[in-house]
Amino acid sequence: MVDEPKVYEFKPHEKDLSTVLGDLESEVMETVWRLKKASVRAIHEDIRVRRPVAFNTVATILDRLYKKKLVERELIREGGIYYVYSPALTRKEFEELVARNVLSGLFESFEEPTIMFLLENLNLNNPEVIEEIKRQLKKIRSRGESNK
Repeated sequence: MVDEPKVYEFKPHEKDLSTVLGDLESEVMETVWRLKKASVRAIHEDIRVRRPVAFNTVATILDRLYKKKLVERELIREGGIYYVYSPALTRKEFEELVARNVLSGLFESFEEPTIMFLLENLNLNNPEVIEEIKRQLKKIRSRGESNK
């Protein structure tokens, strides 16, 4: 994907979205996923119930998330001029993006230890997992042979 959302820094000891987003960015993103489509005001009011935060701070965070391509926005010109925000990708798509980015970085810098860690921590007692690994390896091998 050429125009992929930007996930910059991975903080492995944080929880949930905070591993790749700031604390408030995480809360705003969770709110946008839950509300699906909402104005800055609606998002601010939702978050304000849980923590004190300024309206302008929420607007700034939403603009940051927009620039990272994690939310989309639509300019509304009815009853004033304002943006309505919606998620640019589902939570599952976001999690897959983070996993792909983190693992790609690990493979680039630490290929062998990363592979060994993954193999050691897979559920290799489960025959279905073993069979899926075999299927995936077979697909990879056949792709490599067809490129020769």
